[in-house]
Amino acid sequence: MYLDTNIFGLNAILRCASRSLLLKRVLESCLFLGSTVFRTLGSRSGGIAYEIRSANQVESVALTCSEANQVLAIAPALLTAHAIAENRYGARGLVWPDQQLAGEDLWGYLEGAGVQIRHY
Repeated sequence: MYLDTNIFGLNAILRCASRSLLLKRVLESCLFLGSTVFRTLGSRSGGIAYEIRSANQVESVALTCSEANQVLAIAPALLTAHAIAENRYGARGLVWPDQQLAGEDLWGYLEGAGVQIRHY
């Protein structure tokens, strides 16, 4: 998995922190200040991309949005919670991620929220 913070120098700092316990502790102690600064100065746009491979196929999809990029993270949980609240969720117990909600429902919700979906 690759993460790009889209903030100059932060990728290198996080890479070093993954190998240094001392730097990790320093970053943890500055988390509130850092998140406030980055939220203020950082980009409002965001995105995520996946490449999924099977024995005979490769599927790539990129999800991007210019505003309210938190919708990318919360959409699956939000749609599942709505289905449970409306008594439309038939599964019980441990449910595999691919069975929690229909892909069409997720794509439709994301597109309605302004997320651009690109398949490659």
